[in-house]
Amino acid sequence: MEEFLSQVYFDNSVKNYAYALAALIFALLLRRFVARWVVGAAYRILRPWFPEAKREDFDALLLSPVRMLMLLVVIPLIVGWMRFPSVLDFEYLSFSFKTIVIVFYKLCMYLAIAWLVFRSIDFISAILLARSSQTKNNSDDQAVMFLKEVLKLSVIILGILLILSNIFKFDVTAVLAGAGIAGLAVALAARETLENMLASVTIFLERPFTVGDYVEVEGLGGLVEKVGFRSTRLRTMEKTFVTLPNKKMIDGALDNVSLRTMRRVNTNIGLTYGTSAETMQLVIADIRSYIEAKADTSGETTVVFNSFGDSSLNIYIQYYLQNENWPEFMRSQEAVNFKIMQIVQAHDTDFAFPTQTLHLNQEA
Repeated sequence: MEEFLSQVYFDNSVKNYAYALAALIFALLLRRFVARWVVGAAYRILRPWFPEAKREDFDALLLSPVRMLMLLVVIPLIVGWMRFPSVLDFEYLSFSFKTIVIVFYKLCMYLAIAWLVFRSIDFISAILLARSSQTKNNSDDQAVMFLKEVLKLSVIILGILLILSNIFKFDVTAVLAGAGIAGLAVALAARETLENMLASVTIFLERPFTVGDYVEVEGLGGLVEKVGFRSTRLRTMEKTFVTLPNKKMIDGALDNVSLRTMRRVNTNIGLTYGTSAETMQLVIADIRSYIEAKADTSGETTVVFNSFGDSSLNIYIQYYLQNENWPEFMRSQEAVNFKIMQIVQAHDTDFAFPTQTLHLNQEA
């Protein structure tokens, strides 16, 4: 047995491989418990600041990146006493394979740390978003989403700079100093992207709309679900998901329907030509009285006999409803329409529909 364990393959004995494999299996089993303990400790530390946070949500976000990070930390300890195989000691593109492996390992470490930071940002932003949803001001939701993307973008930029500096040994200061000309070229190439990013800052500062508002822009209407760095996402009345560049949201004429204090209703009804003038006046007076007395109407109410149609006496009706919610607005409009029908029927007249009268002359 000792002779077998002493056999050497790829510059390492079987005993070393066995130790490494046993240590790896032990680390994989242990990391589940250690990672859960670390995440639990972090949860207990953060609980006083975020009392509404749920442990299962915290675990779902952070357990995976913590486990990955722990495995990457343990790997050098496991293989530290093993020799790098000479058969793999070759160069590729002027780099030794060993150097490539080390660089790859460091990249994995940075990516794992970035993954953990991203998940932490997601957790904190979810808590803040839940808090802001309890307020009436939807701009809080928009601010949380905007800051979430700003933080993630900052992490990406910082990570790239650290990788260039610590792994690839670039002089970041020189790179940043020489970024003037290169930055100009990139800015010209990505002009639209930069314009959309600046537009997102304008939207955040001026707040022409916020998450949850119903807006109409260039003939397209929908509920604002997300305002990102580059684009704004709308959910239309057809339940389709539309993404519009932020530049278009501020350059064009935008109608924020949610900011309307009232909604105007225009409608026409036509009564039959058999309706007398006195009946027309009574119908008009009753409709006007009902609309003006209705609790959710506001502003000027117009009910007038405005024209003689081909087959009807036309009454024009205009009024304003205070309901901001679209379903409530439609139900209130429906109630007015039913009342108009009742008023017309109560005065023994009827609605007209297109008819033609033919007069036939009979010759003897």
